Amino acid sequence: MRNRWLIGWMSMILVSQALAQATNPTPQQRFLEKVAPSIVAVEVVVRYEIHAGDDSSSGEQKQTLTGTVLTEDGVILVPSIPFSSEWLKQLFGEREGVQMNLSPQSFKVTFAGDSKQYEAELLATDSQLGLGFIKLKERAERALLPVRFRDTLPSVGDELWSLRRKGKSFDYAPYYERVLLTGTITKPRRAFITATTANFGLEPGTLLFTPEGEAVGVLIPIVDPSPQEDESGSMFGGRTSSLFGTYLLSYADLKPILEKALTRKSEGGAQ
Repeated sequence: MRNRWLIGWMSMILVSQALAQATNPTPQQRFLEKVAPSIVAVEVVVRYEIHAGDDSSSGEQKQTLTGTVLTEDGVILVPSIPFSSEWLKQLFGEREGVQMNLSPQSFKVTFAGDSKQYEAELLATDSQLGLGFIKLKERAERALLPVRFRDTLPSVGDELWSLRRKGKSFDYAPYYERVLLTGTITKPRRAFITATTANFGLEPGTLLFTPEGEAVGVLIPIVDPSPQEDESGSMFGGRTSSLFGTYLLSYADLKPILEKALTRKSEGGAQ
């Protein structure tokens, strides 16, 4: 009898704890629920061409990027590094007799809980910041929720959160990562130094948010401008990828770039 009473009592405690967790979500759960609708999966097909002397190679590659909805009519922020020839030149430098070209062939956007893929077109790029802007070719069948920005400069020591999506095999599940601002730089541009324990590092083109779900800036790649020779004899020559770091560009500095991209929306075409 006593054992039955103990089992019943413990069951009641477990049920009450489960109900409390369901009715009182953690800050991380609230963050996911608030921001995830603005985060999409973008499948891009990129054609690559590499020419080095008499040797050449070409083909197409497909990969999934994390995109962020900026406007209700379907303008989306994406990292441009995977399809930017100019970024390759910044990263590896230029070498006589070597040509590298990347050109995006298509963009397809998938929203959470929706199996339909929406085609999008390239609107604008900023090769210096590794940012791209695409726009849906047709109106989405759902109301789009643009991300919210906070026009407040973050501080060293702030813990910010990012949100990305897994690939198709994982049903584009959203997940958050914690990023700490550990310092600042003023050259070659003003930005915050970042640190994270993320398994796969930080992805340029990803927005960073306050725990309340307001974006305060975007992660950008910065190449160390000091010359350093690649001793490996790589065909790219000049630079090595180890000279590339990921920093936070605040919303104050991102805002004019966003405005310029949205102006391109009405004019059409990419640059």
